[in-house]
Amino acid sequence: CGTELLSTTLNPDEIVLTPDSLNTASLGDQPPEIDVEVQNGGDSEINGLVINFELTGGAETIQGETTIDRIGSGGVETATLAFETEPETGVELSLEVNVVPVAGEPLTDNNTSVYPIIFE
Repeated sequence: CGTELLSTTLNPDEIVLTPDSLNTASLGDQPPEIDVEVQNGGDSEINGLVINFELTGGAETIQGETTIDRIGSGGVETATLAFETEPETGVELSLEVNVVPVAGEPLTDNNTSVYPIIFE
């Protein structure tokens, strides 16, 4: 069994974030959300998969968490996580997104991504 974080998209601008370069995003009227696409690479169903994020580097840390109720074997699901508050602008921040490993998951280095990001 095993899970993999496939991609993270910042909304409302639908920016697919990349861990290898600075991501730039504009703030809208509402605090942003991220869509986290997760794959179940195992051969059994996963229930209650936890996905969380932490945005650091600004005056305050912003965190969020949600649960994907069910991912079938080989399936892909998307979890949406909302920022509770608006992030700081004009400062390089670090967004860490994590898929909490399931019991017995042997490979976990594909469960976390860290994205450098600046909001304008």
